[in-house]
Amino acid sequence: MSKTNVMPVEQEVQGNESQNVNVVETNNVSYQNVIKKLIAAGCKKISQVKIKNVNFTEKDNYTMVSFTLGSPIRGFVSEDNGATYVEGMTKVMFTSLYAITGAFKEDENLGWMANAILEKPQALNLILNGASIDILQQFVKAGDEVKNPFSSNENAEPVVYDHDVIINHVIGFKLGPVGEKMADKLADKLLGF
Repeated sequence: MSKTNVMPVEQEVQGNESQNVNVVETNNVSYQNVIKKLIAAGCKKISQVKIKNVNFTEKDNYTMVSFTLGSPIRGFVSEDNGATYVEGMTKVMFTSLYAITGAFKEDENLGWMANAILEKPQALNLILNGASIDILQQFVKAGDEVKNPFSSNENAEPVVYDHDVIINHVIGFKLGPVGEKMADKLADKLLGF
């Protein structure tokens, strides 16, 4: 695995950043094509943001993962104990374990880890601590229906939010030095060494 020092770079992409993006795809559309459609529809790409810490929480039907980031990104933060949300900057990003393993599977160097991470999500903190992450930010207006554009479930129910949100789609990782060592140890364990 290669080692690279990276700095956070925020990149404005084509389109109006406050434009709602509601992309519904089918099984036969490639991961890269979904990314291209989201960017063309106005999503904002943020590249190489450092991950400082990883936590996970088991929910009813998925595992929520939170990243503490090295630099702030745009997001909606709660005020008044969650009564209102305002756009601001945050160093915490939420995603799902499935989104992370989906991004792993699209990377020829990390794809082999996806199933092992699904079985042991606590390994995420060791493998992704110090990694860099690439994100697509999708702005969604309150009341608009949105489906996960990366989902292969054509019958997925749309989600409607009661306040404006920015959905952070994980689209890539670059492991840090500790993550590379931990990935090597995981590979040895999977191979029985």
